[in-house]
Amino acid sequence: MENQKKGEIAKEPSTYHTRIKDWPADERPREKLLQQGAHALSDAELLAIILRTGTGKHTALDIARKILVQERNLRAIAAKTAVELMRMKGIGEAKAVGIIAAIEVGRRVQGTKDSEKIIVHSPED
Repeated sequence: MENQKKGEIAKEPSTYHTRIKDWPADERPREKLLQQGAHALSDAELLAIILRTGTGKHTALDIARKILVQERNLRAIAAKTAVELMRMKGIGEAKAVGIIAAIEVGRRVQGTKDSEKIIVHSPED
């Protein structure tokens, strides 16, 4: 605004970013999971929940969608190392570690016998 001339209208930022918490509750991935179950979420929504937060310019869902477009599917993402994930825009160490940990939990559950399966009811389990 300091370079703005008298009577000139200030320009709006070229991109508008809405936070997920500002979305209607039934459109937010976490709330959607709680209301409809994990099966109702897209791969991008599930990945966004794992990412937890976005960046200043992009929501976690934006980042998840970009990763899925780039990598094509969850299996390709699962094959990445932490270093490879951190090369992706919007993915730092914490997000990379979270993705790898979630994938490893899935692998371990897949590898257990039905009688040995661990049932997770809450984050504390």
